[in-house]
Amino acid sequence: MGTGVDFMTLSYDVDPLAQPYVNATTWLADVDEVTVTNCHSAWYRWTFDLPACFRDASLSGRVNADHLGVVYLNGQRISPQIRQADVDAVMAGRFEDHRGNDGRPLLSAPTTDSFWTLPNESSHFRPGANELVFGVLLVGESPAGLEFTGEVRFELPADWDRDGDVDRDDFELFVDCASGPAVPVVAGCERKDLDGDGDVDQDDFGFFQRCYSGAGKAADPRNRG
Repeated sequence: MGTGVDFMTLSYDVDPLAQPYVNATTWLADVDEVTVTNCHSAWYRWTFDLPACFRDASLSGRVNADHLGVVYLNGQRISPQIRQADVDAVMAGRFEDHRGNDGRPLLSAPTTDSFWTLPNESSHFRPGANELVFGVLLVGESPAGLEFTGEVRFELPADWDRDGDVDRDDFELFVDCASGPAVPVVAGCERKDLDGDGDVDQDDFGFFQRCYSGAGKAADPRNRG
């Protein structure tokens, strides 16, 4: 993440049970079953949008679940998997802090736990719709409760006037820096070198076109519920 880059931040507070869930009898695409025995899990889905040309996206938050749980981003697990030892500990009334090799905790009751993506997991994010999934063990036949707060951060590289859109004003700033192939970037124009090859040319303009949204059209993703 270079210096002088503003990151857009989106924060969400989600009420308990505000998200739809399905139990383990309905298989969730691209996500492994949560429980050790492949039965009785509740899935909570939350979707958010990212623009077409974001960079360096990251996700972090805190979640309070009523039972053991696992977190997935677009089908990729970003928390430790539940072990038989975790299930046995809960059944015995013990609550242990199971952490993976990267320090991220397994979701467990009654604590509120953190979740986050690592820098090398930026590839988990996608342009357009993204899906965050919490898998939580059921309590008997009832859905396990869940609430969480979350934050998504990302760079919108072509929003040079930092007004939340990519429009003609940004295009004019690009034109002021355009130099052509193999012509070194002049001081103050480094951020217009969108492909990082040391010049501001047609390739960078092509990247800009993919980012273009128009005046007043917010580039922020929106919670899709």
